[in-house]
Amino acid sequence: MNWKTIIESKIEAQVMSRLKNEEDSEYQKFFQTVLKKFKVDSPADLDDAGKKKFFDYIDANWEGEDEKAEEVEEGVKDLKNFKDRNRRAEAMMSFEITKGNTSNKYDDDFGFSQSEMDIMDKLISKIRDMHISSFDGGDTGPASLEFYGKKDSLSKFMKDSAVKKLCAKYKCKIVGPK
Repeated sequence: MNWKTIIESKIEAQVMSRLKNEEDSEYQKFFQTVLKKFKVDSPADLDDAGKKKFFDYIDANWEGEDEKAEEVEEGVKDLKNFKDRNRRAEAMMSFEITKGNTSNKYDDDFGFSQSEMDIMDKLISKIRDMHISSFDGGDTGPASLEFYGKKDSLSKFMKDSAVKKLCAKYKCKIVGPK
């Protein structure tokens, strides 16, 4: 059994168990409407491709009360100015968080939030001639960041008020620019 078949069978099992729950009458009505749309009495009447279309349709169109929007996980690696382990530059600077959001620096929510990293990324785009090279800890809440680029660009970045606020918030240990 391949992974696709396993996933589809788990989705089908979840949908079918939900149908058995009498409290969820709105979902049952919706499901029956989709069965009529696909002109079948049961999803089992469909071939594999039809089942996939059927359950994709259910997933895309059902919006019940307990449905949660799927979160998109972003992190350091998704930033425009992240160049993985690129340390070729005139100078280097690093921020190491000493007071994080949790006690474990490898937790995904320990350090800089996505919105805070986005602020830094936009500033780097404006300043130019610098980039984020690496991070320590979780990708979505890093405990430290390394920046590389021209020394004056790194200095300009460090002097920005938003960066100063972030460093103060996390009591960053700052090394550089050097």
